[in-house]
Amino acid sequence: MELKKILASTDITLTMIQPPFYSEEQSRTQDRRIQAVELVMHNDPQLPWTAQELSGLVNLSPSHLRGLFKNEIGQSLSRHLKEVRMRLAMDLLTSQFLSVKEVMNRVGIFSHSHFAKDFKKAHGISPSRVIKSN
Repeated sequence: MELKKILASTDITLTMIQPPFYSEEQSRTQDRRIQAVELVMHNDPQLPWTAQELSGLVNLSPSHLRGLFKNEIGQSLSRHLKEVRMRLAMDLLTSQFLSVKEVMNRVGIFSHSHFAKDFKKAHGISPSRVIKSN
């Protein structure tokens, strides 16, 4: 998957990328390659992104991307992707009538035990309890 194809399909240019959870100041100072990687993670969290794939999208080596990402975001690529997935999972469980399995598939986690453990660690409540409370 090439970044140009992804950006073309979403009608976004690198200069327009601004993840919704960053202030204007942060998006001005943040490296555009990191913004592009974040955009890809947010748009397709269900894909099994690796540092190798993500680094190819922005023409960096995997180790350079890992270091730059950690410096810019403050956490590793994999941890950030997990957070993105857990936020999306909570949004899906609270806003739509989906089963835990459907949510797991949409966020790209296919092990029920890993999903439940990661979700509870991120939100302090199990996914099934979120469904019951809605």
